[in-house]
Amino acid sequence: MVTRQQRPNVPAPVSAVLFVVALLAGVGCSEFAWRTRPTPKREPSKPGTVDTSPRTETDQDRWPPPGTTPERRIEIADLESALERARTRLKRFVPTPDLIDSLYFGWFERPYRRATIAVAVKTVALLERELHFRRSDNGVIRDRRLTAMLAWLDSALERATHEAHRTGFRPNRTRFDPVVILTEPRPLGATDSPPRFAFVDRSSATRYDRAFGDFDLLACTGMGAYGLGPRTAVFAGRGNGLAARAEALGIGVVAQTTGTAETQSASWFAIQPLTLAALFSTVDRAPDSSPLLAVSDPPRGESWGASLARRSLLRAVAPGQSVVVTGWTPPCAATKPRGGISGPSATRLAMWVHVLVGQQLAVIEGWRDLRDGSRLAYAPLATRPDQVETVAHTALDLLYYAGQLGAFLGQAPVAVVIDAGALERQSPNRWSPEATDLFDTLLNRQLLFDVIPAPRAVREGVLKGYRAVLVAVDGIDVQTVAPTRSGSLADIRRYVESLPEPMVSRDLRAPTGFIAYDPDGRVASACLVLNGRAADGKPCFAVANLQARGRTVVLRSASYPGNPPFRDLLTNETVAAGRDQVRFAGHQVRLFVPLSGGPE
Repeated sequence: MVTRQQRPNVPAPVSAVLFVVALLAGVGCSEFAWRTRPTPKREPSKPGTVDTSPRTETDQDRWPPPGTTPERRIEIADLESALERARTRLKRFVPTPDLIDSLYFGWFERPYRRATIAVAVKTVALLERELHFRRSDNGVIRDRRLTAMLAWLDSALERATHEAHRTGFRPNRTRFDPVVILTEPRPLGATDSPPRFAFVDRSSATRYDRAFGDFDLLACTGMGAYGLGPRTAVFAGRGNGLAARAEALGIGVVAQTTGTAETQSASWFAIQPLTLAALFSTVDRAPDSSPLLAVSDPPRGESWGASLARRSLLRAVAPGQSVVVTGWTPPCAATKPRGGISGPSATRLAMWVHVLVGQQLAVIEGWRDLRDGSRLAYAPLATRPDQVETVAHTALDLLYYAGQLGAFLGQAPVAVVIDAGALERQSPNRWSPEATDLFDTLLNRQLLFDVIPAPRAVREGVLKGYRAVLVAVDGIDVQTVAPTRSGSLADIRRYVESLPEPMVSRDLRAPTGFIAYDPDGRVASACLVLNGRAADGKPCFAVANLQARGRTVVLRSASYPGNPPFRDLLTNETVAAGRDQVRFAGHQVRLFVPLSGGPE
């Protein structure tokens, strides 16, 4: 346990300031007012400890109450009672209103539990605000959503009592270092620095606020970076103080801007969000110019193939930097977007896959009050505590496995050459249906691909190393010795579909690649396979089930006969590639590494 005397990475001049910082304004933690009535028959818990005295759950502790349905109308008295119980239970974990002291430092050794508790604090603050509005018959959260929030809160406080932790894992000691993100690219845009995910709180850090919004609370979720919306007031007034606090806590500040901006401190750098159309227009941008380019995800999502193509285009336009995404949105399972954010399992899968294809930093929008007036297109996540907890815990998982993730970043065997004609005419930030169909077809055939903009593709050496080049632009002559197929987007899609199975892998895939097959012998669709090499040179591969339903696949490679044994880092299960049928749950990711004495 880290006490006041053992605070990590806090410079002395700054640490004294941390305890006098005002709590959150508006929807923030200033509304999370503790009530002084003690818990009956219990002594107050110390920071970072859990009351383990026997406790019997009663009907009053459960939500919804017995005999009710989630659709029923929530009366003010019901909400008051539920909040009173939640405050009493939550005080066992956070006994004082000083979140930096009792939550950030008090639970430093338990990052997963701390993230859950932090989201619970935010959820109670939102419910307190909703109760205030409902007392004047002016509520803003629907009863169904309110019921879901209360149910999650009850479950989270129960899980926080027993949640396991990783001994010795302290992610906040892995300090945020923008220099690594900016200057040390790796294959597919990865870096040695751990992947980062950050929230943007649109209702905070402006000249109209007296505090920094949910900064202190977000520091407890293990995000590693705090995102600021594109507001000029941030740079002028409170920005330097915010960056100083970020450095003291070991996290970073990511400022979104529409033009060039200088880095304010070692923990703060600026990113410029761009649509797909804007990326095509910046192909010749100098790699060392500022700010860092970022691609914007569409608020309503897109297909898996389109999402991977979006990130690949950024890698091609800015080859000297890592993949940075703003407005991060989980892809949809279907070609046509379903709208809104997906379920927790789909969110977890998307975070894993995007990091495995080289994404280094993602800025997640939507952590805001429903009444902040920002009119942001992204759905507010503050009323989805299950999603926020999923993002926080998955970000911690990615930090934990950061040292192994680089081994799965293999080179794509196929290059797809396109221009801005692959975009929707009426939407500068969406692929056309024909382009989306092509990307999804390549993905379903387990052909990892890179998107190369046409002006860059004609340059000598750009397409070197690809096993096949698919050109969907008229009138250009690409310079490559690899087999080339030209035509419209629809023509190329039909060509890929016509490739025989399983010969598709032998024609276009790198010879050391593992492939996932259905039990009937066909290449498994909606299944992403990434091949790579571990530090010792041995092959490894990651497999992601992009479907919501479970499935069984067989993993094979023509280059490694004899059914070599592999171990899944995430489940610790051992399989013999080529022989064993491997069971995947819906939206599951597996990371396979060779056992000692495996294939050379």
